[in-house]
Amino acid sequence: MMVKHPFTSPLNLEKISIMKIIYTNIKYVLALLAILLFTCLGIGLYVSECGSAFSINCRATDYIYEQMTGLMATSLCLFIVAAIISIVAVFICNKWVTIFNFMIILIGAVLMLAALSIFFRDHHFWAPLMGGIAMTLSFETAAFLLIELFTKNKIVSVSETHVH
Repeated sequence: MMVKHPFTSPLNLEKISIMKIIYTNIKYVLALLAILLFTCLGIGLYVSECGSAFSINCRATDYIYEQMTGLMATSLCLFIVAAIISIVAVFICNKWVTIFNFMIILIGAVLMLAALSIFFRDHHFWAPLMGGIAMTLSFETAAFLLIELFTKNKIVSVSETHVH
């Protein structure tokens, strides 16, 4: 006598994937969280005697801060959107999602570089700008290499038996 499982149907029994975690995309989520943190710090910390770049006092004293705030705020919004897309990309691996996320991050980075260039142009601090860019790229590369070491070829599928 054949024993029948109470949750199966003789019609069709198949496995469907409910959630697939792509560990290689987690590094982008972590990188974007770090980008958000440092963008918020850049917006909130004091830039000179007038306070933070977004303070009314700073924007009233120098046109540089008015230009910077628009570029930095737009960059922050783009980085938030990119962080959300990166979280989605951990579960959905799609080439177009990755391309779209790349474009958003690139535009945000260019706007942030423009904001910093405006500030450094008028104050003639080109060496710290180039040093900051080099430091950022080296930290990001080191973080990606470290994450790659721990997540090499580790894709976990969580699946459930589905009854039709």
